[in-house]
Amino acid sequence: VWFLSVCSIIKGAFLIFVLGTKTLSIVIPSPNVTNNHQYHNAAYFKSKGCLEMIEEEYLSINHFMTLLKKIIDNKNEYLQAINKLDIINLKKAMIDNVINNE
Repeated sequence: VWFLSVCSIIKGAFLIFVLGTKTLSIVIPSPNVTNNHQYHNAAYFKSKGCLEMIEEEYLSINHFMTLLKKIIDNKNEYLQAINKLDIINLKKAMIDNVINNE
């Protein structure tokens, strides 16, 4: 059994919950937040192979469907990447990532 979420509100705690429950995700970070932290959080986990991200300015049904197919076709790779995460230390890693990208 596996789950898929599409999120437009991606606060750090929510990302930790989604990844902690091994939910495959497409996230859409809001550019209208302090220090663009949603983008940086999403980019960090995308770079780890754990999720896909669509920046709001590039959001289209075609882009979304392409990423959805990619996740479905490669769900085992995403789950392996999620399983490699140290869920306990994710909050610190996310804070460090945002600070380093200011």
